[in-house]
Amino acid sequence: MDKAEREAKALQRRRLRAGRLLQRGVAPAEVARRVEVTRTTVSLWNAQLQAGGLEALKRRPRGRPSGLEEAQRREL
Repeated sequence: MDKAEREAKALQRRRLRAGRLLQRGVAPAEVARRVEVTRTTVSLWNAQLQAGGLEALKRRPRGRPSGLEEAQRREL
């Protein structure tokens, strides 16, 4: 596992920890202090949590989806 992958997993763990704290009713300012992020970040995470639960805080693939079909990718 390379450094970028380790960092991405650590960030996801931080988001999920914050989400669990928010679900337990911990104040956003306290969550920000515990996970060492800004209150603004916790506010954004809380909005995502309310919209889609803990699943919304999980890591998503980065970048633009390929415009090529499977056959075209194989040809390349």
